[in-house]
Amino acid sequence: MRSRRQRRRAGRWVPRAVLAVLVLVAGVFTYVVWQVLDTADSVYQPVDRLPSSVRPPEKPLSVKTPSEQPETKTFLLLGLDRREQSNDIGRADVILLAVVNGEKGKITLLSLPRDTYVEIAGQGYKDKVNHSYRYGVATTIATVESFAGVRVDHYVEFDFAGFEQAVDAVGGLELEVDAAFAGKFGLTPGRQRLDGSQALDFARFRSDARGDFGRNDRQQAVFKAYLDQTSGVRSPGKIKELLGILGEGVRTDLSLPQMTALALHLPPLQAGAVESLRYEATTATFGPQQLSYVVVAEEERARVQKELQLRAE
Repeated sequence: MRSRRQRRRAGRWVPRAVLAVLVLVAGVFTYVVWQVLDTADSVYQPVDRLPSSVRPPEKPLSVKTPSEQPETKTFLLLGLDRREQSNDIGRADVILLAVVNGEKGKITLLSLPRDTYVEIAGQGYKDKVNHSYRYGVATTIATVESFAGVRVDHYVEFDFAGFEQAVDAVGGLELEVDAAFAGKFGLTPGRQRLDGSQALDFARFRSDARGDFGRNDRQQAVFKAYLDQTSGVRSPGKIKELLGILGEGVRTDLSLPQMTALALHLPPLQAGAVESLRYEATTATFGPQQLSYVVVAEEERARVQKELQLRAE
């Protein structure tokens, strides 16, 4: 049996041990919070919006706190093709609108083929939509707004290296690999897990009969797979890893409070809650350099615009 003196000593050690654990937990929490804030600061890149057909110059974008924002938000996702080890600003290889309706638990996707012939906002001429990025992300936002007929609430841009790392960080993505892609890259058709490099090849592949339209479908398939297969990733270590990747290859005008508010709405949304809209378009070759363009008729553009606006209400 322990003596009274030994019991007193043991009693003194208990609160000290508890205090030490609390100090350790507080230190770890402070470090994690600092890491999150530091990464969010490097990712955050607001832009001054340019006028578009749905954003008159006399009505600039107003930034509201998350609690004041409506349940439905429209995001512009841009995948950038940049040359390594150069000052190349890049071109938007992936142009994807996502209307997130938090109240209905639905996401509507609309891809713009990168060769779509559009009016470049503020430049006074028409060109491929991906060429708008040479004037900066604000010009691309205004160009897409005018063409699609909806206001973009926030943008997210990412380079291909960041995309590969983000996919690898969650262990790859399970995707339905079609015969055309499989034959090109030495794979077997069917559902299988692709790593970051393979998923990027899949999202960019257009060497089949459908060309850019097939690539748009693959890009949306990747989006749905990532949304669905990361719904259970909630560990602090994985979140920290993903945040580190975001700091390297992603820029957005979402602030940290807005990211937090969005994260609270996204968990229930999975691939089954995603629908796709598509432009029925044709390809044509014209211009001084005889370049190939994707041409959307005005009637078709108006049809999709109406559908998109209904989802954005």
